[in-house]
Amino acid sequence: MEKTFCIINRLIFYSGKAFTLIIVCIFGSLVVSAQSLGIQVDKQRLQIGEAVEIRLVVPQISKDSVVYVDFFKIKNLDFDSTQVLSDSFADVEILKMDPKDLYLDNGILRIDQSLQGKQITLTIAIFSLGSFELAIGDQMQVFSVVDDSGITTDTTERIREIRDIVELPFSIWDYWKWMLIPLLLLIIWWIYIRFRRGPQPDIVVAPAIPFVPAHVKAIRALEDLRSEELWQHGDQDGYHTKLTHIMRRYIQDRFEIQSLEMVSSEIADALRKSNMDYELVSKVENLLNIADLVKFAKATGTDSVNHQALVDAFEFVELTKQETI
Repeated sequence: MEKTFCIINRLIFYSGKAFTLIIVCIFGSLVVSAQSLGIQVDKQRLQIGEAVEIRLVVPQISKDSVVYVDFFKIKNLDFDSTQVLSDSFADVEILKMDPKDLYLDNGILRIDQSLQGKQITLTIAIFSLGSFELAIGDQMQVFSVVDDSGITTDTTERIREIRDIVELPFSIWDYWKWMLIPLLLLIIWWIYIRFRRGPQPDIVVAPAIPFVPAHVKAIRALEDLRSEELWQHGDQDGYHTKLTHIMRRYIQDRFEIQSLEMVSSEIADALRKSNMDYELVSKVENLLNIADLVKFAKATGTDSVNHQALVDAFEFVELTKQETI
């Protein structure tokens, strides 16, 4: 009986140890879970597009252990496949990371021993509506994204296909305003020009001046010179100056020789080259030479010399005039 009682006591003793060991193992696993990757979210309810800060605390990690966190795979607990605008995962935009040199590969964060003991902070914005679950290992945070703007969307309506742009037929009446603007500007410009200048006077056309042949003008000038009687009144310089000017003008108009810009000898040479009679050229040359002596050498011509110069001038014009048809 005593032996049996001892056996029972031993069974109870060892059963208690076994129970204690089981309890320790259970709580030990809980402690290990508690020491795993910690996650905190600073807001449980936020507006669509509002920034939310997620903090991760990295515990001790063994050398070969790696944890991957995909921030583009935050599950939507309210996902309904029958609703067009419902998303199975959150539409996430990563705004800021701390530390700044943290590297995300297409939204996936790789946590290894290099991040051991550090706190990782990510600021994200979610552009989907619903309740979202961020789970990392045995840690989980749930937060909801709502829209309090008052705008409602019918999620049961299917999205329709985009139709082609319909081109309307061309009509000139669609452009009448653009055509009216330049027309009004033209009218305003015409009124401005019309009244700024005032009424335009009638244009008076001057009568055409009849053509007077060179020899006619020369004879008239010689007759006026003769009626003035300059040399008879002692003005020999003025007489010979006017006489030579009349002859130079006639030669230029009649033979197209620039005699007004030539000296006497040049005029004589030009006349000879035009195949003019030698005697006529000699008379003109003599007339010009006498005038040069009177004007420049202060010589005094006799009455016969002055008279003969006028006679030779009349004769030269009459013999060389161009017959009019």
